[in-house]
Amino acid sequence: MNTVGNGGNHGNVDDVRHIVMELGLGFSVDGGVATGHADVFAELCVPGTTALRTSVLATWADIVTGTLALNLTAPRPALTLDLDVHVVEPAEIGDTISLEARTVKAGRTVVVCETQFHNKTSGTLTAVCHTSFVTPRTPITSSPTAPWPDYPRGPSGCRFPSPSGSAASLWLPAPSRCPTGPTASTWAAPSRAASSR
Repeated sequence: MNTVGNGGNHGNVDDVRHIVMELGLGFSVDGGVATGHADVFAELCVPGTTALRTSVLATWADIVTGTLALNLTAPRPALTLDLDVHVVEPAEIGDTISLEARTVKAGRTVVVCETQFHNKTSGTLTAVCHTSFVTPRTPITSSPTAPWPDYPRGPSGCRFPSPSGSAASLWLPAPSRCPTGPTASTWAAPSRAASSR
């Protein structure tokens, strides 16, 4: 397994940049539990404040619990069905956030996970997130197999801010592409009726 540290690349990885690293999160999965931590920096906060955005907590939880769900559903993808974040005590710039995520229930098609975020600086519970995932009925043969790799912790700053409204493609862990940007709302997968003709 190749890993990427804060200071650069290790192993034979030439240039790895992942959204997890850009958001400063590093995590690992041991058995059915994922643990990780991140520092809160200015780009992660609500503009004009020092409070961490709830959307960042949601993104961290979705990535980490999605990894747990993928380890249970591979070769089928785990698609986010529902995600809710309950902020108890907002984190601020300079705080260090730790997380622990685990699978609450795993059925045939739905996986439910919980993530708890703790502020290591103040020792308080920051937020609790519940995420559920659904798997399609048929496996996608191009999806890589479990277990998914651990993502290392990235730098404490966003090096590549994404321009809003730009047409781009989002690369998923599986070698499939999902359209994003202005044309994403008009894209739809072929219907079952159309494909059976």
